[in-house]
Amino acid sequence: MLHLQRCWPGPHSAARVSAFHPFALIQSRPGSTSPPGDFVPFRQWMDVQRATAKRSLVVQVRNVNSAPDLYQYCADQFGPIKGLHFYQTPNASFSDFYIVEFEDLAGVQAAMQQSQHSQDSRHTLKFPVQSPFLWFSPPSSPTSRSSKLVVSEEIQRLQVDYPVFAQTSPTYEDMIHESGQRSNLNDQISGLHASSRMSDISTRIRFLACEQIELAIQSMFPMAEVLPFGSSVNSYGSCSSDVDMVALLSNHNQSDETKARLVFHAKGGSYESYRAQGQIWCRTIGDTIRTFLPGCNQINSLWRARVPIVKYKQELLGLECDLSYGSSSGYHMSELLYIYGELDPRVRPLVCTIRHWAKMRGLTETQRPTQMLTNFSVTLLVLFFLMNQHQMLPPMRTLYKLARLEDRVITDDDVVCTFLRDLSGRQSQLNARYHDSKLTLTDLLLDFFKFYGDFDYKRHTVCILTGECQPKRTQTSSTKHMHSCLSITNPLEPDLNVCANVTSFGLDSFKANCQKGYKFMTDVQLGNQEARLDLLLRQKASKSSSKVNVQQMFQEEKSGNSQGADVPTKENPRHLNQMSDRNSPSSVRVRTKTVKSGHAALKMNTLFKR
Repeated sequence: MLHLQRCWPGPHSAARVSAFHPFALIQSRPGSTSPPGDFVPFRQWMDVQRATAKRSLVVQVRNVNSAPDLYQYCADQFGPIKGLHFYQTPNASFSDFYIVEFEDLAGVQAAMQQSQHSQDSRHTLKFPVQSPFLWFSPPSSPTSRSSKLVVSEEIQRLQVDYPVFAQTSPTYEDMIHESGQRSNLNDQISGLHASSRMSDISTRIRFLACEQIELAIQSMFPMAEVLPFGSSVNSYGSCSSDVDMVALLSNHNQSDETKARLVFHAKGGSYESYRAQGQIWCRTIGDTIRTFLPGCNQINSLWRARVPIVKYKQELLGLECDLSYGSSSGYHMSELLYIYGELDPRVRPLVCTIRHWAKMRGLTETQRPTQMLTNFSVTLLVLFFLMNQHQMLPPMRTLYKLARLEDRVITDDDVVCTFLRDLSGRQSQLNARYHDSKLTLTDLLLDFFKFYGDFDYKRHTVCILTGECQPKRTQTSSTKHMHSCLSITNPLEPDLNVCANVTSFGLDSFKANCQKGYKFMTDVQLGNQEARLDLLLRQKASKSSSKVNVQQMFQEEKSGNSQGADVPTKENPRHLNQMSDRNSPSSVRVRTKTVKSGHAALKMNTLFKR
């Protein structure tokens, strides 16, 4: 979805009338560029967004002009309002909404207590569920003109922002055309990023989707948290991104040293495995969402998957949602990518441009499994390039060594998620190019194409753990790296290859397009090619490049098996998901706990000695 924001004139505005200012794009933190020295830790940003969602209601209205009436009613009945945010969904039956953000939680609580359910006939009975999703009924008596003027002036004093939703999501062509209006290629790259990144209203909507699930399960699990992860929060997503969520039912920050004499009775001990428990939860929460939660449709409980998830569409928010259970592995991967994005203002625009380029060239696919690259693997390729060629980003090994005691985290299946989480005051130390303003996005794009156009994929592994090209033969899990066409080490689980299922067709397509991109950028520098980003992104791929050669995939898998490759079997189905990124809910497995034991500390100390 594309959300553009119009701002109501403030108290110092020259125009003190009930009119909107021209469009102005409003950005949320993950999609923004931090001022020098300004760093907001990922969890701190998440807590702010979650608190905002808890103070908010989603109210369906007749149209955008319902603002004064809605504001007056809510302020009079429930308490002071901090902001109103308008958005639309593609659903014609549920199209116009305001997010009403109150000053404090008491306003939401008052609204929930005083609101009522619709009076249904006996043929249309509904479950009387209380949730932050409501609709605004017409007034019993018309509001006076003088009252409307008073309310309008009050809204102006609050400087309330009104985002306006474009009915259709922005196409790549639209964003490319908009960026192409800029004068030089460097500004065009920045413009493409600005037109596609996550907006404030998009962020609010995604956290409200999490809040709905969290409220539904907290009566039974009071310590439960439902956290978004993936492209919605890692700073590389766009307004059209779906939302991945993980439900953590217990206090995962509870210290292992806490010893209470009173212990809760609970069910679940008879389950054969953690996955079996997840299957039970997936089926149960899927039925709950299907039966009780308003706006949730097209529910599909994939409880037989290796990692069970519930997929559904939230019609009132216009979102596709994936809900998983019990692990924060994807959350920590999102945090790591967020940290890299905060280290330099050139990282996110470069990642955005290359991901758009890969999408337009048919080099990435969202379906699983696929012989092509994914957005996650492309992001890791960009990050590794910036580490290896320009020392703009530190390898994860460095972040691990700088980690404090509170940064030491390990999952239940011994996945180490330890790295420095607060970079305040360390940006210039960790980024060798922090003060180098001469290195432009155009230079980085050209260097990226040259680097991967010449890369020796047969011998080397891309590894952001060390920031260096690692020989495939030294990988601890030889079959998962040595026999793969493209090897990218998963930063949280080094034994896994993010691109295990990428075939020679997918790799050859990527390498050939990098070489074409390098020629294009070189011609631009020599003056033989017009400096237009749209010409680079709109190059048409060959017909064969957009087709998945399934026969070739299985032929290569068979060939790899004859050499001892790890192929999927009933006993070992994990190989099919090795190419999945840690942002994917299918990769989420275990809860997180703070590391304090000597054994866990020893495991973390040996992680980077391979």
